[in-house]
Amino acid sequence: MNKFEDARSTGQKEENIMGKYEQDARLLLEYVGGKENIAAVSHCVSRMRFVLNDPAKADVAKIEALKSAKGTFTQAGQFQVIIGNTVSDFYNDFIAVSGIDGVSKEAVKSAAKQNQNALQKVMSVLAEIFAVDSRHHHRRFDSRLPQLH
Repeated sequence: MNKFEDARSTGQKEENIMGKYEQDARLLLEYVGGKENIAAVSHCVSRMRFVLNDPAKADVAKIEALKSAKGTFTQAGQFQVIIGNTVSDFYNDFIAVSGIDGVSKEAVKSAAKQNQNALQKVMSVLAEIFAVDSRHHHRRFDSRLPQLH
């Protein structure tokens, strides 16, 4: 049960419990093409991260005109909306008004592969390999530091 359903069951007025970003969250939902166009949604430190079933349905001009939005871009199959430091509050309002269950960043990355072309998929795999390899070498180097003293 989300906070809006809970309010109805207790008799509270819905507008008393709406979040600060409720209006922009409703508009963003419409501008990305509606609930049925969202394959996955999450957020990071400053951005909403969407995997859209049909990225062409997103109305970038309208999204960027929202008070809460600072810009948009697409990267690695994810449509991202820059919100800023209050993204977690915005995300909570978005989840509440959309009725969509949010997912982890890893789940969004996985779902985003549907929107990547072959070259992007190869680059993603290579990036993961080198990221893992560099962390491994870093740990190996760190483990030798006490021996240097």
